[in-house]
Amino acid sequence: MSEGNAAQFCRDVARRIRQVRELRGLTQAQLAERSGLNRASIARIENGSAALSLDTLFKLSVSLGVRPDEFLNFVSLEGNFIIDLGESRRLQVIKN
Repeated sequence: MSEGNAAQFCRDVARRIRQVRELRGLTQAQLAERSGLNRASIARIENGSAALSLDTLFKLSVSLGVRPDEFLNFVSLEGNFIIDLGESRRLQVIKN
C-alpha cells in the first residue's frame, strides 16, 4: 500500500465512523460521553486529523454497538459508500 493509499484508507475509516454514528442518530457529544472520549477527539477522528489507536477503535465500536471490523467494511462505488451493518441491519448507500 502506498503512502497515498494509506492516507485515503485512514480518511475512509474516519468517514465510516462518522457514518455509523449518524446512522445511530448520535451527536459527536453523545458518542464522546458513551465512549469516554472528549467531543474534540471525536471531531478530530472523524475529520481524519487524529491518529486512531486500536483501543480507541474498540471504544467507539462498543459505544456504537458494532464490531470493530465494521469500521473497515466499506466499498467505494463511484463516490458512494456501501454500508452493511450486519445480518439484522439493512444495507444502505450513502452519497458523499
